[in-house]
Amino acid sequence: HGTDLSFKILNLRRNTEYKFRLQAKNEEGSSQWSDAVVYRTLPDCPSAPPRPHLKSKTHSQFTITWESCKDSGGSPVTKYLLEIDAGRGFEHIYEGEDREFICERLMPGQNYRLRVSCCSNGGQSAWSDVLTAQTNAVAPGQCLPPVLCSKAKSTSLQLKWLVPDSTGGAP
Repeated sequence: HGTDLSFKILNLRRNTEYKFRLQAKNEEGSSQWSDAVVYRTLPDCPSAPPRPHLKSKTHSQFTITWESCKDSGGSPVTKYLLEIDAGRGFEHIYEGEDREFICERLMPGQNYRLRVSCCSNGGQSAWSDVLTAQTNAVAPGQCLPPVLCSKAKSTSLQLKWLVPDSTGGAP
């Protein structure tokens, strides 16, 4: 009620339809109600999902899983985004509806950082807290044979060799 020609309605529910109509009044009485109009509030961005966690042991591959966000923003979550950082910055590795992913072809003894985000009609959430996972180290690669680096002597040999192609992820 009032003489203003506009009004801001607060504390409405997200992603919800509302119907409005108007009636004017003066000293002589009330007008007929206007035709009803329907307006919808927009959904909001979902909240960030909780930190992902490991579902399997960390060998050359591991399975990562995550929970859905606590607040969808008023619209269902349509997809999840997963990123991994192996020391060169975060890279996109998964986009879809599942809340589980198998990270494959990982280097032994390497630290990986993973984070997840979710999307709905309201937009993309912030990124989750980061999970750090380290793959297990393995035995180093095969060494090349040693090479004689100077002339042989009667009681000694001087040999040299190269490090193996792979350290197996450990010093």
